[in-house]
Amino acid sequence: MRSAELARLTGVSVRALRHYHQLGVLAEPERSANGYREYTVRELVRVLRLKNLQAAGISLEAAAAMLDAAPGDRSQDELLDEVDQDLQNRIAELQAQRALIAQARAFGTAPDLPADLLHYAPLLVGASPLLARTSRDEVAYLAHVDRVTGSDLTRTLMEGFSELSVHQRLTELSERLVHLQEGDEEGVAALIDDLYAFSSSPEVLAFTAPMEGRIDDSWAALINVYYRDTMNPAQAAVIAGLEQRFSAAGGTQG
Repeated sequence: MRSAELARLTGVSVRALRHYHQLGVLAEPERSANGYREYTVRELVRVLRLKNLQAAGISLEAAAAMLDAAPGDRSQDELLDEVDQDLQNRIAELQAQRALIAQARAFGTAPDLPADLLHYAPLLVGASPLLARTSRDEVAYLAHVDRVTGSDLTRTLMEGFSELSVHQRLTELSERLVHLQEGDEEGVAALIDDLYAFSSSPEVLAFTAPMEGRIDDSWAALINVYYRDTMNPAQAAVIAGLEQRFSAAGGTQG
């Protein structure tokens, strides 16, 4: 039988058969005089057994090794133990993924943030769509920095900003920033003043001051690139003006 017929009888594609040959799990049969591969029932049965082993979660290479091993070979038991452990790990991963989805549903959000930050999602959902999108970008980025550097700055920030009065004021200021129009010089100046007053207030400094200098400059530079790429000139002027204010005061504020 030719490859198309073997594929039809076994329920695999001709491409899959070629893949089997490339991996060496199915020997390439000799070609007939007209150049076609000619398979026998023996190859058909081997493909079926390979499929059954794959259905049990065993890789093609391992499945072929099992078929070629002598009956009662201890390596088969060892392989099955490895496969069983791998399946247990995958089940645990799937259960964790389902739990993450359930948690996201409970907070009415998408699981695009780390699991330990999802309960802060309502703080972002309540903002305007434009601010919510920007805020999620920032939180996702800062959470990644935390994972890389082993810090917990994002959680600390979110805990501090979740305090009602702080959250309300930050949302108000952030809304003004994301909706600031190019050419609004008066709005830029006023927002710099208000953001500086907010950022340097005792209640905000209580949880932001200890973080100063704890983010590597290279990571901090990337968030500045994000601002530059997503902000209009007026918004960028606010960020630059705020940085100048803190620099002149002898410190920086992210």
